[in-house]
Amino acid sequence: LRARKMEASDKDALLAELQHVLYAGDALRLVAEPLRADKEVVFTAMQHNFNELEYAADSIKADKEFMLVAVHVFGEALAYASEALLADKDVVFAAVSQCGQALRYASETLKADKQVVLAAVQQTAEAFSYAAESLTADKDVVLAAVQQDGYLLPFASEPLRADRDVVLAAVKQNGGAFEFSSET
Repeated sequence: LRARKMEASDKDALLAELQHVLYAGDALRLVAEPLRADKEVVFTAMQHNFNELEYAADSIKADKEFMLVAVHVFGEALAYASEALLADKDVVFAAVSQCGQALRYASETLKADKQVVLAAVQQTAEAFSYAAESLTADKDVVLAAVQQDGYLLPFASEPLRADRDVVLAAVKQNGGAFEFSSET
């Protein structure tokens, strides 16, 4: 694998080697193009390092069925999805449900989708920082975020930083969050 480019006929040998060797992140870069479009080869490589998806064929990155499986296991694999799949609610929802931080890769439309953002924030509060500005004024979303991390209060809209319920939730999570409340 390290010494030469692999040919399509070497698929079985490649799969065996990928299953036994943790490679440093560019095994797919070294294989022939047809193998980069082979779902089994790509998924095997991803089990060692999801960043292998970077070297997969574009057809794999645009394959909704493959990417749904990939993001269920590695939410951050969304980073390598095609533009169309970054705007696909099913794929993005699956990704952020596994890893909230994957919201950063979603289309702007889905960063403004309350259901997607709530799933991301419930998985990890820090995902709130990737939400569309319109959702910083959504009390449900802000509450979900500050209940997990009170220090996210400054990312809320001005009116919600003055909202009793929001400030109380943030302060219950972390007393220091009070300094970010608003007086208005």
